[in-house]
Amino acid sequence: RQGEGLSKPLSETRIFPSMATQLIQVGERSGHLEEMLQRIAGIYQQEVDTHLKRLLGLVEPVIIIIIAVFVSIIILSIVMLILASNDIVF
Repeated sequence: RQGEGLSKPLSETRIFPSMATQLIQVGERSGHLEEMLQRIAGIYQQEVDTHLKRLLGLVEPVIIIIIAVFVSIIILSIVMLILASNDIVF
């Protein structure tokens, strides 16, 4: 409302990382705010992608083990059924 820059109020809220507010401040001073905001978006998109790949890399083996346990239970139940059928007297 008073014609101040965007970076000062954002840094005062302490919601946004300091790197983002500093880059916004540089963009305001240089007159290239739009390009700087796109650069910030790109940086954080890369961070999200990296963290997501790491998370999926950790979750994938757990899912494989769970599936292996379920398949083993099914196979054991079939084998137990076959062995139990041998005990039946005709």
